[in-house]
Amino acid sequence: MKHRICTLSILVWMCVLLGACQEEMESRSFISKFRLLGIQSNPAEAAAGDYVEVRGIFAPVEGQSASVAWVLMDTQQIAALDDMLPDDIDQYTDEQLAAWLASIMSEDTDGSVQNAMLSEPAYRVIVSPVDALSGIAVLPSQHVEISSSLVLLMRAFGQAEGVPLYMLACSNGEIDEAALQRIISNLSDTQELGELESACVGEESAAIAAYKTLNLYIPAASEYDALSTPNQNPVVDTFQIDEISHAQGTEPGETGSVLCEGKEGCRDPVTFRVSLTKSSYEYYQGYDRRRNEMEKTFVSWFSNGGEFAGSRIRSNDAQFAVNAMEDGDEARLDARLADENESHWFEVEWMPPVEGGVFDLWIVANDLRGGVGHARYLIRADAPNY
Repeated sequence: MKHRICTLSILVWMCVLLGACQEEMESRSFISKFRLLGIQSNPAEAAAGDYVEVRGIFAPVEGQSASVAWVLMDTQQIAALDDMLPDDIDQYTDEQLAAWLASIMSEDTDGSVQNAMLSEPAYRVIVSPVDALSGIAVLPSQHVEISSSLVLLMRAFGQAEGVPLYMLACSNGEIDEAALQRIISNLSDTQELGELESACVGEESAAIAAYKTLNLYIPAASEYDALSTPNQNPVVDTFQIDEISHAQGTEPGETGSVLCEGKEGCRDPVTFRVSLTKSSYEYYQGYDRRRNEMEKTFVSWFSNGGEFAGSRIRSNDAQFAVNAMEDGDEARLDARLADENESHWFEVEWMPPVEGGVFDLWIVANDLRGGVGHARYLIRADAPNY
């Protein structure tokens, strides 16, 4: 690996999370093959001592099996520094942290500290299946421990805020773990992710490569951090079809019905809309560290049938939440979230096929700091007169 831990870039491969960039906008919402819809880490921002579970959210294809290889930086060497850390290291300002690091580096006569901090990281591969029903692949939390030393280094270098995670999904094929290790060890740029796909072998195989930063929560020593908390994943709260609510669920068993009453089948669009939970509206410290901001969220829609009108990506009006939260007035925010006429709804029009049918609908929510939420519904469009 040519780049060192101190220069790891902060990147979420949005083309993968939101759809293949080479496809036209009109077709990006249509699911016709095995697709990656998002990568969710839980918690969305991890603090020292946390264990992180990671989920790949896929649109599965009936009759096809798939697996995912997660490629993680091995932080064991870095974690060896934990015994050297002061008990109150979390309370250090950036200046105090720099002074402490300078002092231990000056005493590093054998170079062990410097080697642990700057040596080329090793990587390990963990393979998990993609569930054929839900389309979810899980990297269990016991494999991703956030050590105090790792958080320390991220703060010290000020150039990286998370742990790199590579992912290779392989459908109708086998993952060659040895080949994957060789490719990762020589990968110098995330733009070369396509090289990982060669480790998915099989005549009918299909591969998807992606990269995500598992973000770390590093409190800033600033008066503006009072309202800032670790990022949470957005959560789908209410889903409606033409303003009629349907049960929430991420499994393909929840059904929303559309009745096409015309004599020539389904000819009129319906309106899907969704709202997010209160916890999805979060203050965070602005990048200039001088103000708090209300985080903006986005919702993307995917289906294996019908057509969405216009862009399938919708963003929320974050300002309504900012106005509601002035002076810590959470009751005002609660009232606005409960008001059907407020601007917290994400809406899109969907035209079912003229003959109707049963279709999967995926809703994926993203926020600006890497948080991901999702829900999945079964949509039944009945065209009795077609």
